[in-house]
Amino acid sequence: MVHPAGSSACRTPRRTRRPAGRPAAPLASFLRWMASALVLTALLLPTEGCRGRVPADQIPQVPVDFSLNLFLPTYSHLQMVGQYAYLDAGYRGILLYRSGLDQLQAYDRACTYAPSQTCHRVSVIDSLMITQCACCDSRFGLQDGQAIRGPAGWPLRRYRVFFDENSGSVRITN
Repeated sequence: MVHPAGSSACRTPRRTRRPAGRPAAPLASFLRWMASALVLTALLLPTEGCRGRVPADQIPQVPVDFSLNLFLPTYSHLQMVGQYAYLDAGYRGILLYRSGLDQLQAYDRACTYAPSQTCHRVSVIDSLMITQCACCDSRFGLQDGQAIRGPAGWPLRRYRVFFDENSGSVRITN
């Protein structure tokens, strides 16, 4: 089949020139999308090397089932809000803190920065009412166990506390 000389079927497509160094619109759009996706991924995915963070679940899971009574002389100071006691349980010991009239918080004393090293153990700083690691100086809040200052970036491991105000009985478990 022969096409007349002026018909569009015979013409070769005319190429438009774009300025050098400028990508085509679909490619530029795709590249912007990829750059955004990479930035978002980098922000949302924490890395192990970031400030030396170690997930709290890397503290070895040890069975905890500890009971005490606040009416006994050894623990009677825990009847007042703001008081605490160190207990021989958990991985590096347990810190039991009276955070409210009817609330007790229990945390493992292992610092989340390097829990396998024996010196990484938190103690309460009475004047500030926070805990601090003896080895790396990480600090944690007593109310919630959250890391306040690094290098630790994860909260202290928390244990469940069952408390009966009437009988003074406290049970701490995993």
